[in-house]
Amino acid sequence: MTGYYTHAKIANMMYLIGVDHFVQYKGSIPEKIRNQFKQFITCLIQDSQITVIAEEFNPEALEIIYHSPEGAARSVADKINIFHHYCDPLEKNI
Repeated sequence: MTGYYTHAKIANMMYLIGVDHFVQYKGSIPEKIRNQFKQFITCLIQDSQITVIAEEFNPEALEIIYHSPEGAARSVADKINIFHHYCDPLEKNI
């Protein structure tokens, strides 16, 4: 699917997407908005042949702070079978 963005395909490109943490997890934000975000990153990944998602978040925050069973980016990565990495340190490492 296209239409969310226009870009030129360039080798070794890094895309940076900034969102509110509320969009990153299953919680208080309407599911429709979260699904739109997931659709957007799915399209970007497929159209741009992205192989890795790195996310400024961590599983500890998902579970303890946000009480969420999943993160949006991790969910997309699992669904389309690409590598996902949390880049936010765990609380115990801070």
